[in-house]
Amino acid sequence: MSIKISKLPEISTASAGDFLVIVQNGITKKVSKESFLKSLTSSVKVTANKLNALQSKVSKTALDKTNPRLSKPLITKDPIQPLHAATKMYVDTQVAHAVKVDGSSSVEAPLEYSGEFSFSDKNLITKEYADNLLNTTLKTITSLPGKEYPKASAGDVFVSKEEYEVFATDG
Repeated sequence: MSIKISKLPEISTASAGDFLVIVQNGITKKVSKESFLKSLTSSVKVTANKLNALQSKVSKTALDKTNPRLSKPLITKDPIQPLHAATKMYVDTQVAHAVKVDGSSSVEAPLEYSGEFSFSDKNLITKEYADNLLNTTLKTITSLPGKEYPKASAGDVFVSKEEYEVFATDG
């Protein structure tokens, strides 16, 4: 006689010698409560050991948010989003062409401006702009032979490559 498991009477407690009815691969079987609990306890211990090993591995490889330190190089691609990690090489590449405020940078590419500007005393200007400004202020003189003095009018300004104790004899 065949009885469906759902039709069997329920009990509230089981003793060690009781059997549990299980269906395994479509076949109805019985297992003692004691054997079932031993098997279940063993499986739970194996799973607990695996979880402990995983937790240990994660704690050794994860960053501590309160004291983040890396013991090995961070290997990452170039960042795309603002909060992505960036390597020193990426940052160095990005700032290699930046002009430092301390004046230690040289500008090797031509500067280009569009439109008219009103420069402040700390702005960069082009050589052409500086040359044009100097040409309206300074007189250009050619090299003079010996210790000759350039001809000058009152208010003229000169830049000399040599040092003179007396620059002009007439004032």
